[in-house]
Amino acid sequence: MIESVNDLLRIFQTTEDEKQIINLICKDDKLTEMLYELIEAGYEPSIKYQAGKLTHINLTLGKIMFMMKTQQLVLDSLDGMCSVSSEIVYNNMNQAMTLFHTQLFKNDHKSFYTHQDITILDEYRSIVPLGQLIEGDINLDLVELDISKAFSAAFKDIHQIPIFNIFDTFKPYHNQKIKALTLYIVFAKTTIYF
Repeated sequence: MIESVNDLLRIFQTTEDEKQIINLICKDDKLTEMLYELIEAGYEPSIKYQAGKLTHINLTLGKIMFMMKTQQLVLDSLDGMCSVSSEIVYNNMNQAMTLFHTQLFKNDHKSFYTHQDITILDEYRSIVPLGQLIEGDINLDLVELDISKAFSAAFKDIHQIPIFNIFDTFKPYHNQKIKALTLYIVFAKTTIYF
């Protein structure tokens, strides 16, 4: 973790000048201040912006490329800013975020869809709230995930994840018993927006 251009130059002077990339984090996430220090010292780094914020500074000195990045773990997020002053805290934070992400989004949970499945899903994907399909209070044990919204309250209610593959096909519904963990296309006679 570096605080100033002097720290960067100290790393450069003590590192063997061979082709390599060194990743760095600025203390207290002061990436903008680092950019201005580099420019004032006569360097011309390349920069990257995401979501209107400076997220990366790249600077090549000799054969070494220094890649300084923001401390933000989600680069395109506008909220949830974090700023730490210790490598240990940053590494622990990064490790916890990676563990959370890999446990939440597992490759085993991915479905495989045929071209027909994709066409049907794109055509009939739900939009929350869609409306009322039956009259009266609805008390069903199901959770709906929408393409454009993420509901943390709904997310916590998911205990099983249906995984679809090429052997799962769409079939017409003719009033047979509804099976668990099955994908259905339902047409509403009326749509009531809330």
